[in-house]
Amino acid sequence: MTPSQAATLALLDPDQGVCPEGHRCVLSDQLGRRECRAGEYVGLALVCWDVTTAAIDTAERLGADPLIVACARSFVRDRG
Repeated sequence: MTPSQAATLALLDPDQGVCPEGHRCVLSDQLGRRECRAGEYVGLALVCWDVTTAAIDTAERLGADPLIVACARSFVRDRG
C-alpha cells in the first residue's frame, strides 16, 4: 500500500453501513468506494464519523484521494 492509499484509507469508516436495498456494505477493492456483499451496489465510501479537520489536512498532505478529501471536508462542514 502506498502512502497516499494509506492516507485515503485513514479517512474511511471501517463500518460502511448498508446499501439502499439494505445489504451490508464493505470497502471495495477500488479504494474510496464501498459495495454491498450482494454486488448490486457500488458507491463512495463513508468517511469516519469522528474525522477531524486536522486529520483531513494530514491525509491531504500525504496524497489522499482528492475526492475523498473533499467528501471528508464536506462531511465535517455539514456535521457542524
